[in-house]
Amino acid sequence: MKGFILILSVMACSLAAVSQSFINVNAGMPGLANSQSLDWGDYDNDGDLDLLIAGQSIPPDLTPVCKLFKYENFAFTEVPLTLQGKYHAKVKFVDFDNDGDLDYIISGSDTYFGSIKTFVALNEDGNFINPSPISYKGGFFAIGDLDNDGDPDVLLSGTIDVTTLCIIRNDCIADTFYFHEINLPSTPLKFSTVALADFDQDNDLDIIVSGEGEEISDYHVLMYRNDSALNFSAMPVDLPHIRGFISVADFDNDNDQDILISGVHDYNVPITSLFRNDNNWNFTSVNAGLPQVNGVSAFADLNNDTYTDIILPGISGSFPDFITETAILKNNGNETFTLTEPVSLPLQAGSLATGDYDADGDVDFALSGGNTFSEPVYSTIVYANNYILSNEKEPLINVTLYPNPVSDVFKIQFQEPAKEVTLSLFTSSGQLLGNYKYSNCTSIEHDISTLAKGVYLLTIITGSKSACYKIIR
Repeated sequence: MKGFILILSVMACSLAAVSQSFINVNAGMPGLANSQSLDWGDYDNDGDLDLLIAGQSIPPDLTPVCKLFKYENFAFTEVPLTLQGKYHAKVKFVDFDNDGDLDYIISGSDTYFGSIKTFVALNEDGNFINPSPISYKGGFFAIGDLDNDGDPDVLLSGTIDVTTLCIIRNDCIADTFYFHEINLPSTPLKFSTVALADFDQDNDLDIIVSGEGEEISDYHVLMYRNDSALNFSAMPVDLPHIRGFISVADFDNDNDQDILISGVHDYNVPITSLFRNDNNWNFTSVNAGLPQVNGVSAFADLNNDTYTDIILPGISGSFPDFITETAILKNNGNETFTLTEPVSLPLQAGSLATGDYDADGDVDFALSGGNTFSEPVYSTIVYANNYILSNEKEPLINVTLYPNPVSDVFKIQFQEPAKEVTLSLFTSSGQLLGNYKYSNCTSIEHDISTLAKGVYLLTIITGSKSACYKIIR
């Protein structure tokens, strides 16, 4: 197995994270083409996250697929589903019936040019029963309790032939749930995406939608205020004309929801824009130094420093010379972001899902997409978060560890001789497997061939300094 070299800076383990690395865990999942969709969720309530994927099989077949992969014993195993895949599929885990386990929703069509519908599959003791249609509409959706009645509702947005926003209201009564469609007065937008957040801090969820009008490149970003009781009013926000994917989070830690949009602002011209929420429906464009990418995005605190970082896969450049990339952007806490490292899977167009699937206290992610703009090879890859804890004020001691993932033996190379070294190896749940001591060394070779395949945590201690990181066996 060909590994890659990971450069580490040895620092105090109890201090804040400043460096980052993500490792392909070789999850063995199929590549997906066209309308890929991924979501993490603990459907079996065993304390770690499982992955639901949907899309089409790789060319030339292009058959619709929907698959569930259970994470257990450091590996992913496919769990059979009764639902056949859908074309143009979108999927998400959600507990629709409030019974304490995750159901899932899927939107798509039975044929490529067929009408799109939305289905819910209920979870009964870890098994998903035959999905039932809840709407004869479909498209991109967002989930949230729009009417504040304690159960999740669905907001559907437009496809190429459906251009109106639609709420599917969930009314769960006496262990039986009912769905009622409510069409919202809105500007017709096709190819649209939506997100929900309490932008005005009045304790109900508002709507943001991005899409395209009747003319090519007639892009819009629109916002609707929830006035309670599912009454929505269009707000006169000053946002640029973009069609793209929307992510929402409090990136500047000022207790309101900000907006990130990655898409196009002119025909085939990529753009990524970040908008700070200044309250009273005023949003200010932030010059955060982000790459200009047409793709998907996610906010997540990747290094546990309380600031939300950004994962940004997609295409950049100009047509026809587009470049595929996946950017990992560290939030510096001052309205700027720093590109920390590229990921080995560039993404043309697909899906991104974040979550701590291995329950080790940091955010991992899954990507599905193609590696080039033309003639892409499609992959679905799970990346384990291997963040390094450090203190920028301490002097650096450089360490090289390779290979990672590890077949049998990994090697640690010290830039300067280390008088006393202790290696401590843990399971991903924190159980100590052993302490190993070395003296007067410039390099260490450590054999882990007896360990089961999986994710492990390793600390290196030299005097008062240490490094903490994750290895894959």
